[in-house]
Amino acid sequence: YANGTTSSKNSLSIQTPTLSGVYSIISGTISGLATNDSLFVRVQSDDYQWSNWNGGSSIPSTPLISTSVTQLSFQPKAIGDSLKQNVTITNPQSNDVIITTITNATTNFSVNSSGSVTLTPGGSINLTVTFKPTYFGNYSDVVVLTVDGEQVKINLSGSSPNPTITTSSTQIAFGDVIRNTSKQQAIKISNSSVNTLSIDSIYTKTSIFVPNFKTKTISSLDSIFITFTPTSISAFTDTLYLRNNSSTPLIKI
Repeated sequence: YANGTTSSKNSLSIQTPTLSGVYSIISGTISGLATNDSLFVRVQSDDYQWSNWNGGSSIPSTPLISTSVTQLSFQPKAIGDSLKQNVTITNPQSNDVIITTITNATTNFSVNSSGSVTLTPGGSINLTVTFKPTYFGNYSDVVVLTVDGEQVKINLSGSSPNPTITTSSTQIAFGDVIRNTSKQQAIKISNSSVNTLSIDSIYTKTSIFVPNFKTKTISSLDSIFITFTPTSISAFTDTLYLRNNSSTPLIKI
């Protein structure tokens, strides 16, 4: 008996199905089946031999395979670096289980196995998932293990955050300086990201204030020195510009 029809020449009678819980039948389908619940259909042929059929309507209490985690979250990594984590796959069945395919969608996550794997009863394997970011941002993917036509999924997530830029001050006051002499002050630049901060351009609009670097890379903390050399008796102002690869690409001091 399949899909509500019989291919036999003999007549077929189906007695009222019995349900192991409180459910409803909608348009010939069963709704509300939970773990350990079963639908039993008693089938009678002309020779009065009876059988019980669950036809896959039972939701098994034991999964085809079990995974040590259902989600892997990777710590933030710098672009070009990589991080590995393991997942243990176990066969809780009393018979062999074949994992036919192991796949994922993106190239920033990779799994050390993709082909067919057979697990004996109680047996297990370790899958190694590698995360390697190639751009700033958040990453997600899913490892899909196909077992007996069913899919078991492990969600993946990771990130490679933008560099950050924080300055020790938003302005620098040099005070009074004798004409044609110089005074130097420093400003500290910090970066809290795992990615390196690249200051691609450091400049002012005049030659009265001169930074000691034109470019700079900062892993965590560094300083930029600015030299003030007045050429006349006057008050001087300027702006220090820092063009960088953080989410705030232009800083003005």
